[in-house]
Amino acid sequence: MNVAGLLDLLDQISAFGELATALATRDVQRLLPLDLPRGSRAPGVAQLYRRVPTPARAPILLLTGRVDTATLWHQALETWLPAGSQLYRLPEPTPLPYDRGPWSERTRAGRLSVLAGLLAGQHPLIPVADRPPLVVASARAFLQKTIPRRRFMAGTRVLRAGQVLELEKTLTGWQEIGYEACSVVEQAGQFSRRGGIIDIFPAAAALPVRIELFGDEVETMRYFDPTTQRSAAPGEAPNGVIITPAREALPGAARAFADVWADEPLPGEDSLPSWRNDLADMQAGMPFTNLEYYLPLIYPRPATLLDYLPPEGLLVIDDWDEFRTVTEELTAHSQQVAQ
Repeated sequence: MNVAGLLDLLDQISAFGELATALATRDVQRLLPLDLPRGSRAPGVAQLYRRVPTPARAPILLLTGRVDTATLWHQALETWLPAGSQLYRLPEPTPLPYDRGPWSERTRAGRLSVLAGLLAGQHPLIPVADRPPLVVASARAFLQKTIPRRRFMAGTRVLRAGQVLELEKTLTGWQEIGYEACSVVEQAGQFSRRGGIIDIFPAAAALPVRIELFGDEVETMRYFDPTTQRSAAPGEAPNGVIITPAREALPGAARAFADVWADEPLPGEDSLPSWRNDLADMQAGMPFTNLEYYLPLIYPRPATLLDYLPPEGLLVIDDWDEFRTVTEELTAHSQQVAQ
């Protein structure tokens, strides 16, 4: 049940009205904590999303301390926000800090959807959505470094009907931004080629797309069901397909890093043998399972989520004391593991 209609009652609270006015006029001197009871915070944020006019429909980033709190926030906002709202939940990295383990496909896709949503309107290929994104992130998800904003924007591609492709160059480019070649496309971040038909599942999309070529020209594009592999009706064809990077750690960037790294003395045979194996995969410039483990190393200046938030965006922190405490605990734990 959606209860968004009850949100108008918040307009009768003087403190909420003052906050809304301060945000609308960009009067930062008046942005004081609301000190709302925990039970009324979700409807308060939902009403800000509905009522506060932000330039160019700027996004809202909501930060919480604990992972379970972020999950509860997301569930509550699903109830309070009106239909059509762009609500995202930034997933936490699957492994713990310094743990060499793979990220789940769900984590990768969820984080890339958030980055693409925040760049809507900032990137010429990603149009402004009808409603701005509202992103919920825990401290652990927020602290994870990510692909630099310029790299993400430079790696984003678009395909339209009638476009002429240099096919081999296009497919190689997809691999360099994290897409994996396979025989059948079943999940985000994959593509396949069968003669003049190319299937690709863009990382930030809900459905994969089937592209039919006539020579080197894109003749038609249709969504298809990854389970049945059946194409959608012609009337449901996309006007254009936006292909964002499929990994936060780009294989192309990892290859450049590995080429430099290869000149350094390798660890001994009894030290980090998995590291030695990964070096060959990075030099090949291909996606591999543990690529995200090296994300903080392959970029000279890895980004944070705040780098994707435009200047006019709104940052909301659920409980500052809790957020600071959890952040300090996570940082201390990471430093302890690193030693």
